[in-house]
Amino acid sequence: ITMIFLISFIEIPENNVIEKKESFTFSIDSFRSDLKEVGNIDKRIQDIICATSKGLIELDSNNNIIPALAESVDVRDNGLEYSFNLKEDMYWSDGRTILAKDVLSFFREIITEENEDSIKGLLNVYGAKDYRNNKNTTFSETVGIYIEDNNIVFRLNSRDDNFIKELSKVQYRLRNNVALWEDIKSNYSNLIYSGNYSIENITNEEIILKRLLSAISLLIL
Repeated sequence: ITMIFLISFIEIPENNVIEKKESFTFSIDSFRSDLKEVGNIDKRIQDIICATSKGLIELDSNNNIIPALAESVDVRDNGLEYSFNLKEDMYWSDGRTILAKDVLSFFREIITEENEDSIKGLLNVYGAKDYRNNKNTTFSETVGIYIEDNNIVFRLNSRDDNFIKELSKVQYRLRNNVALWEDIKSNYSNLIYSGNYSIENITNEEIILKRLLSAISLLIL
């Protein structure tokens, strides 16, 4: 039985101030340069990840699922398989279209780089634990995450009715080259971002975010 869970027509509320400002400054008590693992970091710093990165789906202020990179998800095989249909008008900060292969590469990195306690839901994906524990295995042949047209598909070991909500967590927001986030202070200007903001500057006391130009503006320029 195939169930279709559509999220493409849910209106995103306009109550998040960070989505409206041209720039935003985060004051921080102590600077953390390592942002490779983000599932257990301070909520204040997680806000920076949320501003600079988008998830497949996200939660609004009322804890409702809303579309982000994905416009819909098809739940198949009695809840064992999830196929996220990606939007075609989503862009990296350098103007390139975000593709299913980018999402696939990201999840391959997260399975090995993120703290295990932060990705327990993801490790329920078929073969994910084996790949994490055995670096000699091949991702495409081991892990049940694959591309199908413009969709990214996850095949689970066992049914998890909270899997969609699991993917709304900050650790699953799309970042390019996760390893570079281990020293964000040195690498922030070299990163490309999937969110509404990029990091413009970092000091020991503050992080300044700058709103990205629209994809249309980037292409015109």
